[in-house]
Amino acid sequence: MHQRIGLIVGPAHAAAALLANLFIEGTLADCYKEFRHGDSGLECLVRSFGSEGTFTTEIGPLMPGVIYQGGELGHSLAVAQGTVLDCPGSVVACFLGDGEAETGGIAGAWHGGRFLHPRTCGAVLPVVNLNGFKVGSASLFSRMSEDDLRSYLSGCGYRAFFVGPDHLEMHLALLKSLSLIQKYSALGESEPFSGPWPAIVLRTTKGWTGPLEFEGTVLSGTLDNHKTPLKEAHFCTSQMNALDAWLRSYKPLECFDREGRPSASVLAGVPPPSLRVGSYFVDRPSKRNVTLCLPEPTNHAANVISESRIPTVVSSGYLASVLRDNVKEAIFRVFSPDELQSCRFESILETSSRTLVWSSDPGAAELVPDGRIMEVLNEPLCLGWLLGYLANGGHGILLTYEAFAPILASMTLQYMRFLRQWVDAPWTPSIGSLNIVLTSLCWRNSYTHRNPDFLGLPLGKGFGGIEVYTPYDANALLASIDRGLRSSQNINLFVASKTEIPILATYEQAARDVEAGCAELETLGIAHSDNPDVVLAVCGDYLLPEAIAAIKLAKDRKPGLNARLVYVTRLNCLGRATETLGELSELEFENLFTIDKTVLFVFTGYPIHLKGLLFDRPSPSRFRVYGYTNCGFWPSHELLARCGVDRLSLASRLLEYTEGGDASKAVTFL
Repeated sequence: MHQRIGLIVGPAHAAAALLANLFIEGTLADCYKEFRHGDSGLECLVRSFGSEGTFTTEIGPLMPGVIYQGGELGHSLAVAQGTVLDCPGSVVACFLGDGEAETGGIAGAWHGGRFLHPRTCGAVLPVVNLNGFKVGSASLFSRMSEDDLRSYLSGCGYRAFFVGPDHLEMHLALLKSLSLIQKYSALGESEPFSGPWPAIVLRTTKGWTGPLEFEGTVLSGTLDNHKTPLKEAHFCTSQMNALDAWLRSYKPLECFDREGRPSASVLAGVPPPSLRVGSYFVDRPSKRNVTLCLPEPTNHAANVISESRIPTVVSSGYLASVLRDNVKEAIFRVFSPDELQSCRFESILETSSRTLVWSSDPGAAELVPDGRIMEVLNEPLCLGWLLGYLANGGHGILLTYEAFAPILASMTLQYMRFLRQWVDAPWTPSIGSLNIVLTSLCWRNSYTHRNPDFLGLPLGKGFGGIEVYTPYDANALLASIDRGLRSSQNINLFVASKTEIPILATYEQAARDVEAGCAELETLGIAHSDNPDVVLAVCGDYLLPEAIAAIKLAKDRKPGLNARLVYVTRLNCLGRATETLGELSELEFENLFTIDKTVLFVFTGYPIHLKGLLFDRPSPSRFRVYGYTNCGFWPSHELLARCGVDRLSLASRLLEYTEGGDASKAVTFL
C-alpha cells in the first residue's frame, strides 16, 4: 500500500531521528546542497547536529517539511489535527512520547479527533512511543495496564493497536490503521460517521538498540538513557570504547559505501520523492495556491459619526462575509473557546454552523461536516488547530477573552521563535498570519476576569513581524482586522471592547490612522493643536471617551488650555527596535509628542508594558503612564477612578501639568 503521509514529531529531542531520515531520502540535500550523499555531506551532517546555528537536537522548520517547533511539549497533536482540516483524504501521523502525553495540551487534543469528519477533513494517526519513562520518572501511561490504556483511548474516540519492538507488528498496525482511514474516507453522503479513529501504541525499551550496560550498571530500560547515556565519552577512554562498540553495532560498513553514500540496500527502502517524509508539506498543493477572498470592508462600516456602536459586532458582520465568500475554497475558519456570543460576534454564527462532536451511537450522532467554526473550551487546543491550519495553507482567526489569553502565552512565544526560523528556511512557502482578537476587556469585567497581561507578551522580545492593534472605535477595529487578514507571516493581536463606543471617524479615515499607527485625533469637539501645552495620548478604545471628556472639562475650567489628543492604533510603532513593523521615525515621534512637553499616556493594559516601549524615546521621564492596576476588588464603575484614568482624574492632571507640573495646583472636580 502506497500512502502519502505527513509527519509531525512531538518528542522534545527527536531531531536526530528525523534528520537521519531526511538525509537518507535526499530531501535535506534538496534544500541544503552541503548535505549531499557522500563523505563530505555525512561529515557536515554530523558536525552540524546539535549546533545552535544550524540543527539543534529539537525539531524546527529549518528541517525540510517540519511545520512544528520542538522544545515545548504538548501541542503536536492539536497542530497535526489543524493540518488536515479541509483536506479530505490527507493523512498525517503524529509521533508522541509517553512523557509528552502527560501534558494538558495532549490530554485535550485526544478529543480533537472528534472534530474531524472524513468527508471534509483528513485523518491524524497518533503513534505513542511507550518506552516507559520521561526525564526523571516513569510515565503515567506506563503505569496503566494495556486494558486500561485501551479503554482510555477508546473513550477519547480511538481504536488502539498495541505493538512491540517488532517491525512486522508495526507494519501490520500501519496497514490496519490506513485501511480504517480509507474506509471512513469512502463513506457516502448519507452514511453516518461515529469513529473510532485508529491510534498506535508502540512499546519499546528506553534506550532501545543502545548499550545494555556499562561497567556493571544497567542502562537499557532505565532513566540513564535520557539524552546521553555515555555522558563522558569525550574524555573517558572506557566510555569512548563503549560508544565506539555501540555505533559499530549498527554495521555502518553495510549501511554506507566507501565514498560515504548510503548503500544500495538502504536506498532501496527510500520511497519516490512525492512520498518522502520531508516533501509532504513542501510541495503539497493543499490550499497554498488559493487566495483568501476578502470583502470590501466599507460595506460593513459604521457611517454615522458620534453614533455609538459595539466594535466586535461591526467586525462580526465582516468576518461573516469572509466565511461566506470562502466556503467553496474552504480556506478560512474561526476558532474560539466558546466565547463567540459573549464577545458579541453573533453574526458569524448566522453564516456557519459549529463543528460538532460525533456520538458513540451512530443513530444519535449530530453531524455538521461543513462547520467552519471550531469551538471548544480549551484555548491551547484552539490555537494548536489554528497553527496547523495556517502551516498547511489555510487562514483563520482566534477570538477569545483578554483574561483567558495568558493561557496561550508560552505557546504564542514559541510560535514567535517558529516564525523567525520559518521565514529564513529555504523550503518554506509564505503562510497566513496568526490573528488573535482579545475582547471582554478588564475595564468592564468582574475582578476574576481582569488580566490584560497578554497584551505585553509580544513587546520588547526582539521578534519581527508582530503587530498589536488597539483601534479606537468600530471602524478602526474593522480596518485593523482587514489589514491583519491581508498580511502574511505576522502575529497580529487586536484589542477591542465588546461595549458601545462612539464612532469617531469614517472608515476611510480610520483605515489611514491604522496604517499610520499613531495620529492626532480631531473629533467630537477636539481641535488640532499646533503648539500644545500638554499632550494627552491614549491607547485603548474604552478609555478614549474618558480622555475626550477630560479635555473638555479642563478647557471649561481653563479656556486657554492647549492640549493635543493623540491616539495609538498600532502599539508597536512606538518602539525603536530595528525589527518593529511600521515604527515611528524620530521626527514623526517628535511631531506627535513634541520634544519637551509633558505627555499623559492612558493605556488599556499594565503601564509597565507601555513604559518599556517609551524608554528609548527622547526624554522618557516626561511621559506619565496610567493604566490598569490590580488596585483591589472594586466594581467596574469605580475601576477607572481607582486606576486614575477617569475623566475627572485626567482633567485634573491636564491642568496640573499646564501650570508647570506643580502638584499643589492640581484641580479637584467636585
